[in-house]
Amino acid sequence: MYYDGSTQTLQGLERQFLEAMDDDLGAKLSVEVFYPMCSLTNRLENLEYEIKNTRQVIENRLDEARDLVRKAQNIKP
Repeated sequence: MYYDGSTQTLQGLERQFLEAMDDDLGAKLSVEVFYPMCSLTNRLENLEYEIKNTRQVIENRLDEARDLVRKAQNIKP
C-alpha cells in the first residue's frame, strides 16, 4: 500500500518542526500547513483501504461467477 503510514510520518515531522520552532509562527504553520496535509494524507490512506477492500470483493464475486460458469458447463442435458 502506497499511502499506508504517511499520516503518522507527517505527524512525526510536524512534531519535530514544532519542537524546532516553538513560537507563534510554528503554531500558525502547524494549523495552516501541517493540519491540512495530515487531513489529506489521512483521506488518501482511507481511500486506499476502501479501494483494496472493494477490489477484494470484486475478485471474490468474479471467482464465484467463474465457478458458476464451470458448473453450468458441466451440466449435461
